[in-house]
Amino acid sequence: MNRKKKINQTLKHKAKKANAKLQTTRKPQNIAKAVREAQAATMIADTVTADTVAADMGTADMGTVDMVTADIPAEPEPGLAAQP
Repeated sequence: MNRKKKINQTLKHKAKKANAKLQTTRKPQNIAKAVREAQAATMIADTVTADTVAADMGTADMGTVDMVTADIPAEPEPGLAAQP
């Protein structure tokens, strides 16, 4: 019985190791503190750049400018503006 027990123990151990290699980790990969700070700095720089470009254009959302100006006529119609 000892020989059978030892063989089964060895086979179980090898199967367990093989199964462990196939499993993927669910834990997120560790990111170094310096890398996180650099990523945060670039994100802030991108946000500041986008805000300054929008401020230079005079609006925060460039898509709404076309919609607002498209609804307003350039000159009032002559028949409607003269009514008291």
